[in-house]
Amino acid sequence: LVIDRFSCTLPESDNRLVADGLRINWNQSSIRRRQVNAVLINALNIQLAQGRAQPPRVSPQQRISNIARKLRQIRPLSVGRFLPFQRLHVEKLALTGKGAGPLRGRELSLDLDKKKNNLTTRILLPHAQLQLQATTSDSSTMVIQLGKTGQQNPFAWIEFKHHQQEIQARLKVDLVGLSHINPLLTARLPEMSGKLSSSMRLSLRENPHVDGEVRLNGFNLSGTNVKTATMNLHGLVEPTKGIVISGKAALKDMALHQAGLRFGAIHVVLKDGLLLAGQGHLQGRGGISATIQNISNPQLHCNSITLPLVAFSSSLNNSITVRLKAQQPFIVAGLTGSKYTLARMRLIPEQDTTITAAVAPRLSWSISPGRWRIAPDSLKQSNLVLAPEPLSLKLQQFGGTGNRWHIQTTLSCPGVHLQSGKRRSTITDIALRLRGDDSKIFGEGAWTLKPVPGLFTLQFSHNLKNGRGGAVVSTKRPLTFSKDTPLSATVAGWFPPADLTRGELRIKSSIRWPHLRMTGRISLGKGKGFFRDIRFSGLSFSQNLQILPVLRSRKIGTLTIDTLDVGLPIHNFFTEILFKSSGKPLPVLILKNTHASLLGGSIANDYSTIDPQKLRLRTTIRVNGLHLADLLALQQVKGLKVSGSVSGELPIRLDKEGLHVDNGSLHNEQSSGIIEYTPPSDKGLANSPLTSYALKALEEFHYHLLAASANYSPDGALEVKLHLEGKSPKLDTRRPVHLNITTQQNLLSLVKSLRYSDALTDEIDREVQQHFQKK
Repeated sequence: LVIDRFSCTLPESDNRLVADGLRINWNQSSIRRRQVNAVLINALNIQLAQGRAQPPRVSPQQRISNIARKLRQIRPLSVGRFLPFQRLHVEKLALTGKGAGPLRGRELSLDLDKKKNNLTTRILLPHAQLQLQATTSDSSTMVIQLGKTGQQNPFAWIEFKHHQQEIQARLKVDLVGLSHINPLLTARLPEMSGKLSSSMRLSLRENPHVDGEVRLNGFNLSGTNVKTATMNLHGLVEPTKGIVISGKAALKDMALHQAGLRFGAIHVVLKDGLLLAGQGHLQGRGGISATIQNISNPQLHCNSITLPLVAFSSSLNNSITVRLKAQQPFIVAGLTGSKYTLARMRLIPEQDTTITAAVAPRLSWSISPGRWRIAPDSLKQSNLVLAPEPLSLKLQQFGGTGNRWHIQTTLSCPGVHLQSGKRRSTITDIALRLRGDDSKIFGEGAWTLKPVPGLFTLQFSHNLKNGRGGAVVSTKRPLTFSKDTPLSATVAGWFPPADLTRGELRIKSSIRWPHLRMTGRISLGKGKGFFRDIRFSGLSFSQNLQILPVLRSRKIGTLTIDTLDVGLPIHNFFTEILFKSSGKPLPVLILKNTHASLLGGSIANDYSTIDPQKLRLRTTIRVNGLHLADLLALQQVKGLKVSGSVSGELPIRLDKEGLHVDNGSLHNEQSSGIIEYTPPSDKGLANSPLTSYALKALEEFHYHLLAASANYSPDGALEVKLHLEGKSPKLDTRRPVHLNITTQQNLLSLVKSLRYSDALTDEIDREVQQHFQKK
């Protein structure tokens, strides 16, 4: 039988079928079986409509009841009853209409072969070189295979079995082969690899239920690798509730190469899930909890992240709602960086919190306002331990639409305790306010340094579009030191060689990025304290620095000290300080125009350079008009009086060995001076004519020349050569008296060497005292 054209509308639908070149072959035996041998069609066009009008609205429970009823009505297919031919061949098959989906307009061919109780269906897509084959038998088995034309092994395979009141299904997919279906798609699938397999068992009894497992091995997609992934689900159809779902999923050895992340394992548990169908939409609700283990990247490692059981639900308007119960913590455990460790941190909502997300028409989401508590354990870095008290996060706004989002929140912390060995410090009253959106973030904060009065403030901004930003840290109220709250009190257990027991410290620092530039200004006023055995008061310091990219002074700074006690009273000390970049980690320190008042005179230095990398210094200290009477008053030698003053130069050299004085020279500044010495006791002097003669001369010695040379070495050895010329009215001679004294001492400081080199009386006193002791 040959029919040029045949068309009809399929029953209970708006779909139409149009066949051209229809040929039907049969014989007597096939007619007796009410079948034909073959149906051959040159061209077959199936017009698939988008669908009929939606049926009347029914309740979710009615839809669930209908699903359960239809599942129980499923019966095995009988191939012989519903196909009245042994073979069907369609040379050109075309699917048209809105319901054809990705196959619309594609050139296909179709073959159906029925042998006994087996039916084999092949659909060829010549343009895509794909072949779809389905084999069905009355033994309640159907196998569907999808593969490349001409290749024996398919890349996708699925099997259905119907046994009594149960349907079993198995699936195997080689994901590499999915790239072959790209010609059918408007958007190409990404390149992927791996083996996907699953099994499912559907019970058709009174309350139908389904159990399934999905497994993925060796998965790779755009730099994401998963060694194994498994998912197990159990679903139960309850007409009065819906489809109740529970299950669990696990991923092992997952790597995100682009982000540099690896996950040892991810475990997800679904509890009391409920799936409803309403108005063409799937609605769900239930609870999900998850644990992520062994998260790492090149910089850090985390043992686990635990997400608490959260309730979720979906609605008809394509929105999802997640509800977090109060006091249910998110836990991060075993966080380890390259130089730090954090045992555990908990993020706890203090009230029930809602997260909503709408999928259509554009993704929008928001988190309800509320308070969160952040409770971290101690953060350890080498020998430094940072122990914050629980932080309070007040979330005022956080949400977004599409790529746009906004945030407004405040963060506060009563205190953060820092400990390094036996040293401890506390930062208190920490507050941070943060606001911004997807383009820019702004923030401001404040904190104090316990127990010293003062207040630090912070202001910062960051542009998320171009990565530029900056921050300013300053002291809104200066750090104020006192006897009860010295600088060392900021670090308990710290016993530094220097301390401030009075003063006001002001700091202002700014930083800019991404090209890091940091500047700072530091000033100290009214300072009082000590450095080792040296005490000072009236200290003022000011310095304007560039800290990054290199440390240097932006302007010349100054250092002044009203009183400096180094064993000798120094007053009105002043110097200009300049840090100069050296191309090395530490800058060169330059001191200019240094001068101070000392013993009625002054000391000065025009220019000195100190390189911390080399620890070398060469300079000369100028001494001008030091009063010998003032120097003598420090010695408190009984019976000794001296007048006059000295000036000169002390060449200073500093190297790795220590401090040197090379050939320092001092001389009397005035034309003459007088030394008057009357020992408190002359016992034993009568037997020494030389001593008696010298002491007689010193009872009233008028000198017109006093010269001293000094050499000092880092081990404390001081060699002083003294030369005096003058007259003594107490001697029965008019001849001038010359005195040369060479002495070597081991002194603790250069100041003591000055005391010995400047004052002849010191040496005389020492000689006389030793003489009395020997007698």
